[in-house]
Amino acid sequence: MSQTPIELRKSGLIADIEACTKNCADALEKLSATCCMPVRSEGMASLASSIQSIASSGAPLSEQDELDRNITQVEQAGKAVGGLFVTCCAPNREKLYLKLIANLNAIHTSLWRLKTTAAKNH
Repeated sequence: MSQTPIELRKSGLIADIEACTKNCADALEKLSATCCMPVRSEGMASLASSIQSIASSGAPLSEQDELDRNITQVEQAGKAVGGLFVTCCAPNREKLYLKLIANLNAIHTSLWRLKTTAAKNH
Protein backbone atom coordinates (compact mmCIF):
# COMPACT_ATOMS: atom_id res chain seq x y z
CA MET A 1 0.00 0.00 0.00
CA SER A 2 1.48 3.33 -0.99
CA GLN A 3 1.67 6.36 1.24
CA THR A 4 -0.40 9.46 0.64
CA PRO A 5 1.46 12.69 -0.15
CA ILE A 6 0.85 13.89 3.41
CA GLU A 7 2.20 10.64 4.88
CA LEU A 8 5.27 10.91 2.65
CA ARG A 9 5.80 14.50 3.77
CA LYS A 10 5.47 13.51 7.44
CA SER A 11 7.86 10.57 7.13
CA GLY A 12 10.40 12.80 5.35
CA LEU A 13 10.17 15.46 8.03
CA ILE A 14 10.54 12.88 10.79
CA ALA A 15 13.60 11.44 9.01
CA ASP A 16 15.06 14.97 8.79
CA ILE A 17 14.47 15.49 12.51
CA GLU A 18 16.16 12.18 13.32
CA ALA A 19 19.19 13.04 11.17
CA CYS A 20 19.53 16.50 12.70
CA THR A 21 19.27 15.17 16.25
CA LYS A 22 22.08 12.73 15.45
CA ASN A 23 24.18 15.61 14.08
CA CYS A 24 23.52 17.54 17.31
CA ALA A 25 24.48 14.56 19.45
CA ASP A 26 27.73 14.10 17.49
CA ALA A 27 28.65 17.78 17.82
CA LEU A 28 27.83 17.82 21.54
CA GLU A 29 29.89 14.68 22.07
CA LYS A 30 32.90 16.33 20.40
CA LEU A 31 32.41 19.53 22.38
CA SER A 32 32.06 17.65 25.64
CA ALA A 33 35.12 15.49 25.01
CA THR A 34 37.32 18.50 24.33
CA CYS A 35 35.95 20.89 26.94
CA CYS A 36 38.39 21.89 29.66
CA MET A 37 35.61 22.51 32.19
CA PRO A 38 33.92 19.32 33.49
CA VAL A 39 30.87 21.26 34.71
CA ARG A 40 30.14 22.39 31.14
CA SER A 41 30.57 18.81 29.88
CA GLU A 42 27.83 17.63 32.25
CA GLY A 43 25.50 20.30 30.86
CA MET A 44 26.33 19.22 27.32
CA ALA A 45 25.50 15.59 28.14
CA SER A 46 22.15 16.66 29.57
CA LEU A 47 21.48 18.80 26.51
CA ALA A 48 22.34 15.87 24.20
CA SER A 49 19.87 13.66 26.03
CA SER A 50 17.17 16.31 25.75
CA ILE A 51 17.72 16.79 22.02
CA GLN A 52 17.89 13.05 21.36
CA SER A 53 14.53 12.51 23.05
CA ILE A 54 12.87 14.52 20.26
CA ALA A 55 13.82 11.98 17.60
CA SER A 56 13.02 9.01 19.81
CA SER A 57 9.44 10.16 20.34
CA GLY A 58 8.65 8.92 16.80
CA ALA A 59 4.95 8.36 16.12
CA PRO A 60 3.61 10.87 18.67
CA LEU A 61 5.11 13.62 16.51
CA SER A 62 1.75 13.62 14.75
CA GLU A 63 0.00 14.85 17.89
CA GLN A 64 -0.30 18.62 18.43
CA ASP A 65 0.58 18.48 22.15
CA GLU A 66 3.70 16.44 21.48
CA LEU A 67 4.74 18.79 18.68
CA ASP A 68 4.25 21.81 20.94
CA ARG A 69 6.32 20.16 23.68
CA ASN A 70 9.12 19.34 21.23
CA ILE A 71 9.09 22.83 19.71
CA THR A 72 9.51 24.31 23.19
CA GLN A 73 12.24 21.77 23.97
CA VAL A 74 14.19 22.77 20.83
CA GLU A 75 13.83 26.46 21.71
CA GLN A 76 15.20 25.77 25.20
CA ALA A 77 18.06 23.73 23.70
CA GLY A 78 18.90 26.65 21.40
CA LYS A 79 19.09 28.98 24.37
CA ALA A 80 21.38 26.56 26.19
CA VAL A 81 23.65 26.13 23.14
CA GLY A 82 23.83 29.90 22.72
CA GLY A 83 24.85 30.27 26.35
CA LEU A 84 27.55 27.64 26.00
CA PHE A 85 28.78 29.17 22.74
CA VAL A 86 29.20 32.72 24.01
CA THR A 87 31.06 31.52 27.11
CA CYS A 88 33.37 29.07 25.34
CA CYS A 89 37.05 29.83 25.83
CA ALA A 90 38.25 28.00 22.70
CA PRO A 91 37.57 29.74 19.38
CA ASN A 92 38.43 26.56 17.44
CA ARG A 93 35.08 25.07 18.57
CA GLU A 94 33.03 27.70 16.74
CA LYS A 95 32.20 25.35 13.83
CA LEU A 96 30.76 22.78 16.23
CA TYR A 97 28.52 25.38 17.86
CA LEU A 98 27.39 26.65 14.46
CA LYS A 99 26.61 23.06 13.42
CA LEU A 100 24.52 22.66 16.56
CA ILE A 101 22.61 25.88 15.96
CA ALA A 102 21.98 25.06 12.28
CA ASN A 103 20.69 21.59 13.14
CA LEU A 104 18.46 22.89 15.93
CA ASN A 105 17.04 25.40 13.46
CA ALA A 106 16.35 22.58 10.98
CA ILE A 107 14.64 20.53 13.71
CA HIS A 108 12.54 23.52 14.74
CA THR A 109 11.50 24.21 11.15
CA SER A 110 10.59 20.55 10.55
CA LEU A 111 8.54 20.41 13.75
CA TRP A 112 6.58 23.49 12.66
CA ARG A 113 5.99 21.93 9.24
CA LEU A 114 4.74 18.75 10.93
CA LYS A 115 2.48 20.83 13.12
CA THR A 116 1.04 22.60 10.07
CA THR A 117 0.55 19.28 8.29
CA ALA A 118 -1.09 17.74 11.37
CA ALA A 119 -3.41 20.74 11.77
CA LYS A 120 -4.58 20.40 8.15
CA ASN A 121 -5.54 16.77 8.82
CA HIS A 122 -7.83 17.56 11.74
